[in-house]
Amino acid sequence: MSETTPKGAIAIFTDEKGRVIATTTDFDRSSPGGWTIKEAQRRRASDRLATKVVREYSSPGLWRGINDYIAGVIVQNLVSDHMCRITVEYVGHDEGDQS
Repeated sequence: MSETTPKGAIAIFTDEKGRVIATTTDFDRSSPGGWTIKEAQRRRASDRLATKVVREYSSPGLWRGINDYIAGVIVQNLVSDHMCRITVEYVGHDEGDQS
């Protein structure tokens, strides 16, 4: 890939019937110490996805009482217990690219 090609991650949450409920992206090139850019992008996109999924499923009154941690727990339960799925696709990263 060219150095001008943006590199990022797209996180997609699908319900048990395969319907897309929410998507998020991350094209930020920063990464915490010890993480590759690709790993950091996956993590940030996935974390934002949990918040967005719970917002899609919740009423405004309920949503305002749910923080990012609780949203993550809810989404992990949906994935582990209810056949929902999180898929992360990469844009601009070469196969096997760890940068």
